[in-house]
Amino acid sequence: MAHVMTFNKVSLEKLLELKDCGCRELFIGIESGSPKILKSIHKTHDINTIESNLFKVLDSGIELKCYFIYGFPSETVEDFAQTYGLASRLKEKASSVGVGFRTSVFQFRPYHGTEIFHTLTNSGLEISGISQIDGNPDLSSLVGRLQFNFHSGNYADAPVNVLYDFIHKTANLSSSKEWGLE
Repeated sequence: MAHVMTFNKVSLEKLLELKDCGCRELFIGIESGSPKILKSIHKTHDINTIESNLFKVLDSGIELKCYFIYGFPSETVEDFAQTYGLASRLKEKASSVGVGFRTSVFQFRPYHGTEIFHTLTNSGLEISGISQIDGNPDLSSLVGRLQFNFHSGNYADAPVNVLYDFIHKTANLSSSKEWGLE
């Protein structure tokens, strides 16, 4: 696992050395492709920097598994589209250099004790799913896994069916190589 900024000033030659040492895949928590959302969660929000850093990793032949989250408070369909666009560009780059690309996609949940949890509760918003976590079979069937798919409410400024559509589309960007189809 690594932060996307880990590779900001790392040369391609150093990444090739990393690959030669046995690094085959890196896990990166990107979370969003929307500068607005990334800034709100205190993450690197320069999409060009994110892309250039990860394109460099892919150019070295190291595969990526990238984590994305949809449904942050105030996130819009436009923000969803920016995230999907970033994930799509990463997949296209991985395909063009012949390396694997996987996505792991989640619906936002406000975790107790985090800044965003306190912001939501201090605003008077009642957070569902905190005292009892219920599995979300609709989302689980869309992304093909049961774990980590829980109800906690839709905090985005978009209908839940649109939210689920973007989660599903992004989850399905994973290279067919991962599934043994290549």
